[in-house]
Amino acid sequence: MTTHGGSSSTIHNTWQAMMQRCYDINFSAYPWYGGKGVKVCEDWHNFECFRDWGLANGYKKGLHIDKDILIPWNKLYCPEACRFVTPATNSLLTDRRYYRGELPQGVSKNKGGRYTTTVNFLGKSKHLGTYETIKEASSVYRKNKYEIILFHAVLQPTLELHDALLRHAELVLKGK
Repeated sequence: MTTHGGSSSTIHNTWQAMMQRCYDINFSAYPWYGGKGVKVCEDWHNFECFRDWGLANGYKKGLHIDKDILIPWNKLYCPEACRFVTPATNSLLTDRRYYRGELPQGVSKNKGGRYTTTVNFLGKSKHLGTYETIKEASSVYRKNKYEIILFHAVLQPTLELHDALLRHAELVLKGK
């Protein structure tokens, strides 16, 4: 790992967190990144290469690097797949399987054995209802999540990100 120049900058913090997620087994997020086979392209092991790419490709303080907005379920941080997005856009596509277990995204089982579904919108959790079956709860969640992704798509600064979110919306609707 080469870290010449800029080691106290916010883009360096972004790079360092990306590297830790993928390679530091003691880092809290490692099990969901490096532990699942997510890697960083060889060029980006050098901070200056990452920094130069980032500054030429929309990096701004407060943005997050997203590795799978263009390529769903991508496992490589690289120039072809990564883009800088707002925290709201980044969290929009988070799977959170480690919190929900084997239930479909957006669905949890309550103490009474029924299934509740919630969705996050504009930073707030919205309860969508309680249902008798997983299928009902998941269907309601997917329809709402689809609409939220469409809402975010029109806010994107580039056509590339807009179109990527439309593809994700279709995947959500299909339950993928």
